[in-house]
Amino acid sequence: MSAASEPWLAIDTATDVTTVAVGVGGSALAIGRASRTAAGLLDMIDRSLAQAAYDRRDLRGVVVGTGPGSFTGLRVGTATAKTMAHELDIAILGVPTAEGLARAAVTYDVGLIDRPLALLMPAGARDHYLTRLGCTADECVADPTELLPPDADMASAVGGAVLIAIGAIDPALSGPDARVRGEAAVDGLAAALLAICFSRLGQGGPAGDAATLVPDYVALPRGLLSADQGMGWSPDLR
Repeated sequence: MSAASEPWLAIDTATDVTTVAVGVGGSALAIGRASRTAAGLLDMIDRSLAQAAYDRRDLRGVVVGTGPGSFTGLRVGTATAKTMAHELDIAILGVPTAEGLARAAVTYDVGLIDRPLALLMPAGARDHYLTRLGCTADECVADPTELLPPDADMASAVGGAVLIAIGAIDPALSGPDARVRGEAAVDGLAAALLAICFSRLGQGGPAGDAATLVPDYVALPRGLLSADQGMGWSPDLR
């Protein structure tokens, strides 16, 4: 039996909405969403599994969004995914959150296919992450994410790309269409991560390694010189 024909779990905690999905064969059977909350993530996972008539022991693997996004959120989501992969002895795959958001936006509006896209996300109180992407009908490819300071010329940074505004972006920096695209992208993120995961598995792509999978932080909180400074991962859900 192929990995794609068995249930996988998707987790993303990079945006201000925590989202999970359970799916088989590229289709999401259950989706859970909530305002960012680390404490409720495991409960959301179990509820989504129950809704899809599964439990954790049925999972074949877990796919997790690796950012960019909230430093704390990324640590929570990645640690949860890695711990589940370790304890359940299942596969794990990391997919850039930006890629998942773009795929969800293109699913919402197929007119975005083959057009340059610019994904804008909050980065702390005043900075922003900007990721340029291009999507075909089959995949999205992202350039390295840039960290834009508060005084950045946003119009020049975005250029002629179609803007997708994720989260609490100042309306002065994005029009209503960009925010609508962003809301649709967040709504479809977990399902998009599953679709990307199953596509890669179907092409024979390898799963990841729980011990080495790390998020794409792009920027660290002030006073932290390294993503591992004073922190470590323990394969224990407690």
